[in-house]
Amino acid sequence: MKILTGRFKNRELKTPKGQKTRPTSSKVKGSVFDILQNQILDAHFLDLFAGSGSMGIEALSRGAIHATFVEKDRAGCQCIRENVALLKLEDETTIVQSEITAALKRLIRNEERFDIIYIDPPYTLKITPLLEEIPKILKEEGLIILEQSKEACIQVATLNQVDKRDFGDTSLYFFIPLE
Repeated sequence: MKILTGRFKNRELKTPKGQKTRPTSSKVKGSVFDILQNQILDAHFLDLFAGSGSMGIEALSRGAIHATFVEKDRAGCQCIRENVALLKLEDETTIVQSEITAALKRLIRNEERFDIIYIDPPYTLKITPLLEEIPKILKEEGLIILEQSKEACIQVATLNQVDKRDFGDTSLYFFIPLE
């Protein structure tokens, strides 16, 4: 897996071995960052269900100021650490090895806020309870992007869906908090 553009363009990233992660395709990743091009500079980026960390690292490559990665799998976190070290991004990153609910509670308790939150959960996960809590860690003008199966029906009382893009069997849902 390669970084698509920015200061680390074409650098190879390690990916966790096995079938526990489902990497975001280059086409989807490129589309996400094309959409975010005017929002990514100096952003605080949260990569939930981070896998190899490729989304957060791509954000840093394109100008984000900080990326936080949340991944519960030990091998995934080790892969993120190796990718971060390879690119010397330790000062620009936070890596949290934790189950997502516990990590979210910690982020809320620490009053951390993010400009962009990217969520790429297992497609079988019931995502609505998590999405209902996400506005608590989103900055006022922030954006939430959810990668999910095209078949998913996503409705969250605390969020306004502002866009949806389909890529084969994958859909990207874009949310902002309700006012």
